[in-house]
Amino acid sequence: MMFLVECALRVTAVLALALAVTLVLRRSSAALRHVVWVSAFALAAMTPLALPVGPRLVSTRLLALVPAVVEAQPAPAKAHPVTLSECLLFAWAIGVLVCAIRMGNAARQIHALRKTAILLHPAEIAERGGLPLEALVGAQIGESDSAAVAMTFGIRTPWILLPSEYYAWSGPRLRAVLLHELEHVRRRDLLVQYLPLALCALHWFNPLVWAARSRMICESERACDDAVIRSGVGGSDFARDLLEIAQSLRLKGALPMSLAITTKLERRIARLLDASANRTPLAGKRAVIATLAAGVLFAPIVLIRAQDHAPAPAAAAPGAPQRMKVGGNIQQPKLIHRTDPVYPESARAQGIEGSVVVAATIGTIGNVVNAQVINSAPPELAAAALEAIQTWQYEPALLDGQPVEVITQITLNFRLK
Repeated sequence: MMFLVECALRVTAVLALALAVTLVLRRSSAALRHVVWVSAFALAAMTPLALPVGPRLVSTRLLALVPAVVEAQPAPAKAHPVTLSECLLFAWAIGVLVCAIRMGNAARQIHALRKTAILLHPAEIAERGGLPLEALVGAQIGESDSAAVAMTFGIRTPWILLPSEYYAWSGPRLRAVLLHELEHVRRRDLLVQYLPLALCALHWFNPLVWAARSRMICESERACDDAVIRSGVGGSDFARDLLEIAQSLRLKGALPMSLAITTKLERRIARLLDASANRTPLAGKRAVIATLAAGVLFAPIVLIRAQDHAPAPAAAAPGAPQRMKVGGNIQQPKLIHRTDPVYPESARAQGIEGSVVVAATIGTIGNVVNAQVINSAPPELAAAALEAIQTWQYEPALLDGQPVEVITQITLNFRLK
C-alpha cells in the first residue's frame, strides 16, 4: 500500500509540473507542449522502476531505537480481520480491472472496424484529395459505414479510416482531413497514446492523470491541425469543415466514441481562426532538445526518495541497535490500537512456543511502515507476529513537537495454555 501511495504522489508531482510548464508555454507551438506531456507521462510510467534506485534526500526518521517493549499474549485462533489497507488495495485492483475491461472493449471495437472496412485504392484517394501518391505511403486508407468520422489506428500498419459519406466531400475537405490523419501517423501519436492509457488504468483514482491525458490529446490534435494549415489550407476553411462534420455527427446519432473525437471542438476551431497562433513544427534537433530538456526537468521528481537521517549514536548494527533515552525533545510513540496475533495451528499442534522480537518503524502518521524480526524465532510464530504488528496504530512520535519516524522494539510471547 505504501508503495502505491509513493508512486501516486510522484506521478501527481510530475504531471502537476508538466501542467505548469505547458501553461508557461501557452504561446509556444502545440507540438512543443505535446512533447512536454509525452515526456511527463513516460517518466511517470517509470516511477515503480525508479523508486529503488533513485538518489536519496534526508528525511526526519530517527534510527535510534526507542525502548518500547510490548508484551503480548496471543489470543485463541480467530479469523484475520480485514484491514483498511487491504480494503483500499482491493478497491484499487477493482478500478484497474474496470479500466482494463474498457480498454479491451475499445480494442475490440477498433478490430471490428478494421474487419468491416473496405480498402480504398491509394491512387484514387490521392487524386481526389489533390495529394501526391507518395504522401499516402506508410498508411492504408479504408472506408466503413461504422465510422462516423475519419480516424487513425494501428501501430505496425497504420490505418486511416474514412466514413462512408466521404465520397460526398469536396476535394479540399478530403485533402485537409487526410493531411490531418497522415500527420498523426508521421508523429507516431498512435504509439505514445498508450502511455497515458496505462497511467489512467493504474491511477484511475487520480483526476489529474485523466485531465493530463485529455490535455495531451488536445495538443496532439492541435499539432496536426497546424500541419494542415502549414500545407496551405485556410484556417477558416478547415474550421468550417470540422464544424460541418460535427453537425453531421449529431444528425447521424454517432456513437459516444465518435463524439469523443470531436470534444473541445470550440477551442480547436478558435485556434484555427487565430492568425497569431504559433504553428512552428517540432522535428529533428529541436524535438530531441525539447525531449531531453523535459526529461531533465521531470526526472528528479521521479527519482528522489527519502533517506533515513542517521544521528551519530545510530551507527550500531541492526541486530543490536543503539538505544536512545526517551525524554527531553523526544516523545515516545503511544500504542492506541493493537491486533492480537493469531496462534498458528501448525505451531499449536506441535506444541511450539517462543518469543518474537520485532524492530518496527513507526511512521509520521502512527502506522507501522516497516517491521523485521530480529531474533531467531520459529518461522510460524514470526510470520504471525509480523502480520499482527503491521496492523497496529500509534500516536506519532514527536521531536521538538514535530511528527517523526522512529524505530521501536516489540516483543510478542507465544505461550500455550
